[in-house]
Amino acid sequence: MNAQKSKATFTAGKHTHTQKFQLVIDQASGHILHVAQAVSNEHDVTLARQHTEAFPPGCLCLGDLGYQGLEIEGCRILIPFKKPRLRELEAEQVAFNRCSHGFGSRSNTASGC
Repeated sequence: MNAQKSKATFTAGKHTHTQKFQLVIDQASGHILHVAQAVSNEHDVTLARQHTEAFPPGCLCLGDLGYQGLEIEGCRILIPFKKPRLRELEAEQVAFNRCSHGFGSRSNTASGC
């Protein structure tokens, strides 16, 4: 690995070289529709914006807070509520977060359809 490529994938906090993968999965069939790869320091939302063609019209995208601000024409995007500074989430927001993202979506993936 050359020095420039090595520097691009190095994550100081983890003391390792990392890469980021983003998957678009058809929830009904379980088929992988698209895989995008980036270096670890690229933002989730930036990676998704570069690959909007991967999201079929009418899909429902589930993402984490890294996808905040993402808009894809013809798709609905659900992200969990973020805890406000110095306050707690309301009961409805906590219930939404648990219901819609309680299936183990701690990784930085968006699933569609």
